[in-house]
Amino acid sequence: MMNQWRKEGVLTTTTTSMILHDIDFLKELCYCEGCPVGICRL
Repeated sequence: MMNQWRKEGVLTTTTTSMILHDIDFLKELCYCEGCPVGICRL
C-alpha cells in the first residue's frame, strides 16, 4: 500500500521519516470528520 502511495506522490520516505504530501488523502482514508485539534488523531 505504501509503495502505491509513493508512486502516486502522496508519500515520501527516508531512512528516518515519512513525509505525507497530501493531508486530504489521509483525511479521506480515515473518514475525518473535522474534529477539534485537541482530539484529532491526525
